[in-house]
Amino acid sequence: MGKPVIRPSDQPADWIEAIEQRAGLVFPNPYYLFATRFGFSEFELGGITFFAAASDQTFKDPVLSAVCLKNGYLQFGNPETSPSYDPICFYTKFRKSRKDCPIVQLDHEKILIHERIEVVKVIAPTMRLFMESVIESV
Repeated sequence: MGKPVIRPSDQPADWIEAIEQRAGLVFPNPYYLFATRFGFSEFELGGITFFAAASDQTFKDPVLSAVCLKNGYLQFGNPETSPSYDPICFYTKFRKSRKDCPIVQLDHEKILIHERIEVVKVIAPTMRLFMESVIESV
């Protein structure tokens, strides 16, 4: 992966609303604010490879995305360690509000083979706490 590009953007961030509409779930406020104020390529941070802005990676695998979304998990990345296919998701608990929520890693094999969710690990209780821990580690 090349050097990530993250820069302020004054362009409309219609892409994030399009993902939310298609998913039927909303991103938590800390991520939403970041995504609507910055343009960014795929980047790695705190053990997560974040999908690029305006990417449709959330829906790339139709079985994986259908099972995740049906259960309230909104994928925004994968583990930083390649070649892991496990989805990194916000567990929205089906909220339609932008309230912050847990970041979890799911077992992709359980989803693809058995169409069920198994949390491999809770990465952080909220996006805000994830960001605070990343900042503290620098």
